[in-house]
Amino acid sequence: MRAVGGLKDTVQHYDARAETGTGFVFEPYTAPALLDAVDQSLGCFATRKAWTALRRRAMAMDFSWDRSAKGYVDLYRQLVN
Repeated sequence: MRAVGGLKDTVQHYDARAETGTGFVFEPYTAPALLDAVDQSLGCFATRKAWTALRRRAMAMDFSWDRSAKGYVDLYRQLVN
């Protein structure tokens, strides 16, 4: 996924060493960058444990309005204080 717009805000780049991330992101709009992201995704997919962990992290993400509203309320409270 190219890191633009809302996707840039919601997809965290996968890091095999740290065992973090929820997807595969590339910044530059180039064929080599896309190919690198595809290669990383195929490597992760080939490792069942890593692929399962990535999917679980992604599915555990909370993009609900409840979370967003709480963030705005917290921000407004900080500004008032």
